[in-house]
Amino acid sequence: IWPIASGDIERVVQRSRALSGADRLRIYGNAYFARLLECLRAEFPALVHLLGEDVFNGFAFGFLSAYPSRSHTLADLSALFPTYLEESRPDGDARPDFADFIVDLARLERAYSEVFDDIGPEQKTGIRPDELQTVPGDAWEHVHLTFYPCVRLMSFRFPVQEYALQVRRSEPDQIPPASSMTFLALTRRRFVVPHLLLTRAEFKLLQRLWQGLSLGDALDAGGMDETRLDDAQLHAAFQSWTAAPLFQSVQMSQRA
Repeated sequence: IWPIASGDIERVVQRSRALSGADRLRIYGNAYFARLLECLRAEFPALVHLLGEDVFNGFAFGFLSAYPSRSHTLADLSALFPTYLEESRPDGDARPDFADFIVDLARLERAYSEVFDDIGPEQKTGIRPDELQTVPGDAWEHVHLTFYPCVRLMSFRFPVQEYALQVRRSEPDQIPPASSMTFLALTRRRFVVPHLLLTRAEFKLLQRLWQGLSLGDALDAGGMDETRLDDAQLHAAFQSWTAAPLFQSVQMSQRA
């Protein structure tokens, strides 16, 4: 990008019969921002519904001014939009829960886009739901699981997925739900982005597996606290996670 003095615009942008170079550039700039706003509205339908189009446009315009697009692809346009919403929340907000809900909803809708665009089971062959059943009982502690790149593990202060789903289904009377810690695993199946509602214990275990720990080490790291799952809970959880699907591969290794 080369800086151009205002006096040089007419030299760089040719005038037409009716418009000067500056006028033509201004029209292009307005159309460019209008297109970006259109893309943001399409990516955050639940947030648009919650705030109303005028308020959403105000936030979006402020975001584009603070974080102008520097990528060749629109897929990266909104990556920092939740960050901007968090940064721009007013001091002494009289409705802190509502501000938290706005940020959480933006994080969820951005994650939907990331999961949809990333590599998933349509491009990579994963493990079958029954494959884990072939693991010998005494070998489970040495299991290492690799997640599909599209998978996201996320925690929220609100069950924002309920509101987003209501909006996407065009259900009437969408009301933001009450505050409640919510844990989700997002994945992709046949280019649809489903989510799995997790308990805190399941979320913590999946986080440890995501970090590369073996199942045995991941369970040991939980100790005997609230993040410990019994055998029946583990079996049911892995059946659900494999069918989702979350896991791309399973490997066995011996701990030193």
